[in-house]
Amino acid sequence: MRKLKKLNFKAENNLDVGFSMSSMTDITFLLLIFFMITSSFDNLEGMDINLPKSVYSKKASDTINIGISSDKEFYVDGEKVDFHSILELLKGKYVTQSSLKVLIRADKLVPVDSVVQVANIVKSISDDATISIATKQ
Repeated sequence: MRKLKKLNFKAENNLDVGFSMSSMTDITFLLLIFFMITSSFDNLEGMDINLPKSVYSKKASDTINIGISSDKEFYVDGEKVDFHSILELLKGKYVTQSSLKVLIRADKLVPVDSVVQVANIVKSISDDATISIATKQ
């Protein structure tokens, strides 16, 4: 019987089967740089804003309506009032209601300062007051 020789095969090229994340991070940073360069940022200066318009609107119920015309005339539930008498009128209506809900209907030409002043009056009566601003759809 013949003896078989044992063949000694040695692998000369050892392959690393591990996964390297360095190429993945390179691709991630390249994508990040690409999107940062190609994205546009909104510049708020000089924008022509046509307010008040809204796609979403909800019917408000049990609210006190405060209107502000473009001439800065104030109306509480349809009655023309002086700005300084809004506080007393709201206090009187708040006594009859469990919570104070106010809907401000301001003309789009009215400065935001006037709306904020009315909101401050409402919040001075009750910190839990709900203030909504009417928009057109």
